[in-house]
Amino acid sequence: QQFEEGEKLFDEIHAQRPEVTGTLDGRSFIGFGDTDSFLSCFLELIIQAHYVWVPIESLRELIIPAPKTLFDLIWLPVRINTTEGLSLVGYAPVVYPQSHVHEDERVKMGRMTAWVDLGGGFARGCGQHVYDVGEEEVGILDIREMSFTQSPVRP
Repeated sequence: QQFEEGEKLFDEIHAQRPEVTGTLDGRSFIGFGDTDSFLSCFLELIIQAHYVWVPIESLRELIIPAPKTLFDLIWLPVRINTTEGLSLVGYAPVVYPQSHVHEDERVKMGRMTAWVDLGGGFARGCGQHVYDVGEEEVGILDIREMSFTQSPVRP
């Protein structure tokens, strides 16, 4: 029953969110979110030394340069422009929280993603952040330029 109530609330939250559309590296998509249930509505970032969750529907543009250093494979430099007109530079963690305790070194290092099934359709990610971009799953290390448009209401 606890999972059923959680699923119902989760579905209500997602039903109230605007539908996010846009382009990823020139390819159109409908729908965007983190595949981790707890982060599905947010982009996890470090901006000016602060850990923040940026609501996905507030994004207008996300630019991630290709990694050039080993540091970039842990903390990926990002630039975002928001619907409110803010232009921010920061870092996105390549891996999900607690990935360092996973038994597989590839997961710890963000070279692959594993899922912890929490029941009731909920899952936590370990390893590289993965996003649902339309009908495909895309790792954060494979994203370069995204532009977003939002519908005021979900159809």
